[in-house]
Amino acid sequence: GAAGGAAGEAAEPGLRFSDEQVRRLQIQLHVHTQLLAQVMLLAREALGSEPRFLKVAMLPYAMLTELCAYCDISLAYLQLRARPTYATLLAPALPDEAHRDAPTPAESPHSVFSVPGMHLLPPLLLGDSLGLKRVYDAGSARAREEMVKKGLRAADGGDFRLAEEMRRLEPHLNRAYLPVRESSTSRSTLCPAEDRLFAVGLLRYGLGRYDLIRERLLPSKTSEALEQRFHSATRRSTLDNPIKRAQAQCLGGALSVAEDQVLRDAVGALGEDWERIQKEKLPHRTAHQLSTAWQYRLRPGARREPLPLPPRAPVIGGQSLSSAATAAAANAAAS
Repeated sequence: GAAGGAAGEAAEPGLRFSDEQVRRLQIQLHVHTQLLAQVMLLAREALGSEPRFLKVAMLPYAMLTELCAYCDISLAYLQLRARPTYATLLAPALPDEAHRDAPTPAESPHSVFSVPGMHLLPPLLLGDSLGLKRVYDAGSARAREEMVKKGLRAADGGDFRLAEEMRRLEPHLNRAYLPVRESSTSRSTLCPAEDRLFAVGLLRYGLGRYDLIRERLLPSKTSEALEQRFHSATRRSTLDNPIKRAQAQCLGGALSVAEDQVLRDAVGALGEDWERIQKEKLPHRTAHQLSTAWQYRLRPGARREPLPLPPRAPVIGGQSLSSAATAAAANAAAS
């Protein structure tokens, strides 16, 4: 991105960046670091009531931890390279005249990772107030989930304070990228992008699986909000929208891959009780659809679907053509 440089500006010979390229790179690093920190803090706040936000919180935590490590490594490398002029102290016993013509020490090395507010991240990531380091150091995913279910508490036993952590970082943040909750993205309504994501969830996991769609795709919404949005978006008077198209595709087409797996598991647990399976597992499908899908596609050794029967002959005067021809032939033979 920024390393590509502006048009008409060439980097210095070798693999070094120009000053303008370094400036642009630092701007991008600043923005991405800020967004990662904000996502981590907001997800940590949500962990108090929603354990499903664990993955959302741990991913930016791991990325910020790695970013801080790279910053420390690059600074250490630059300090070692500049040690003859930067870190080596002159002997204090020399008279002042001896220092008059000595080379001036170079400025302190500056890493491209040293963006505004970077010095606040290590205390935040390693501190007890955030509480994510204990989760990060846990041995397994199950251990992390158990820790979150029991509740993450600070060292003093208090709860995580989002406002306090944001106030500490705010002087170093770009205000254009601060989190803003808009009325169209509340927990009770969905924005157009979330509608499209909801439609993807309906096609992937099936109608009625609001809990699974919420867990995998829309953790910021409640299952009740998703169900309410589905009913309002699929009314007959509602204009065309992604959710309405997804419903038509689910009802009019074959079972999805996820529905096939649900049907296999249901038959294994309940047998071929199609009414019960339809009621408990796949309420948006009919019992006939489930029976047909099992008999002709999913059942081990399933046979091909039989060819449809030919249409019945048209009726003339209360009799079919074949019956009328048979009666005419009988009359001719009798005469």
